[in-house]
Amino acid sequence: MSGQVWAVAGGKGGVGKTTTVAALGRAFVERDRQVAVLDADLGMGNLPEALGANSDAGVGGDLH
Repeated sequence: MSGQVWAVAGGKGGVGKTTTVAALGRAFVERDRQVAVLDADLGMGNLPEALGANSDAGVGGDLH
C-alpha cells in the first residue's frame, strides 16, 4: 500500500485552510479514494464541523 501526505498550512487564521482541506477530502472521497484528514489546531480547530462530523467525540471517536 502506498499513499501521499499533503499538508495545508498558513500562519494566519481565516485564510481558508479548513475549507481547502474539507474540499480536498470530499473530492478524493468522491473519487473512491481513502482519505484521512487532521486539524492540528488544538485550540481553534473546526474541521469536524466543516465535514459534518461529531466534534464532541474527539479525534479517536471520529476514526473508524
